[in-house]
Amino acid sequence: MSSSMFRMYTGNDEVSHFEDMEAAPFDVTRVTFATIAADTFGDWHNERRRQFVLVLSGEADITASDGEVRRMVPGSVMLAEDLTGKGHQMRVLGGQACQWMFVPLAE
Repeated sequence: MSSSMFRMYTGNDEVSHFEDMEAAPFDVTRVTFATIAADTFGDWHNERRRQFVLVLSGEADITASDGEVRRMVPGSVMLAEDLTGKGHQMRVLGGQACQWMFVPLAE
């Protein structure tokens, strides 16, 4: 069973991977909230910056470019660090919008 806190990063193979992680202190710059419409599909893309991504309501599947899929549900926390390489895909599930909180890390 997957941890509800994990990171997504680009490996030396230029492919994104997931890794379970424990909570730790991080310096952050701001918090942004967004709602992504039901059934939205985001094809291969990278993160623009290192940031925590939290789901507040709704559900989404995140597919790393190595093929592994992680389901994000309310309370899930992902440290998104796949800034290069093929990136990842995102699909909002369940026919309802997904509310997200994005927390960029300080540089």
